[in-house]
Amino acid sequence: MVSTLLSQPGSKLEQLVMHDNAIGPQGGHGRSLALRKNCSLRSLDVRNNRLQTGGVRALIDTLKANANMRHLALGDNEAGNLAMLHLSMALKTNMGLQGLSMRGNRVTDTGVVWFAQVLKRN
Repeated sequence: MVSTLLSQPGSKLEQLVMHDNAIGPQGGHGRSLALRKNCSLRSLDVRNNRLQTGGVRALIDTLKANANMRHLALGDNEAGNLAMLHLSMALKTNMGLQGLSMRGNRVTDTGVVWFAQVLKRN
């Protein structure tokens, strides 16, 4: 239902808060497909949804399609280093992101290094 509403043409939704809903990796993927069609969204908060790396990666992909996204909260989703690598790649094409929360995930020093390398360029 939420994915359908997000993908409606002409949607003016700028902020979406959906934390603590346990939508899981498949829910993250479904939301990401809808969000690629919604370029008005500027803030997305999906903390604590058990997205895991796959769901977080899918949502990060929306950054490639939505240059208006300014704030992204992905904390406490059990995401690992591959999510950080994906985020690093997405930020090469979308430099508009101003706020990011990835706290409480399973990111090690390796993931932090990948992300830091992109920050040096942006």
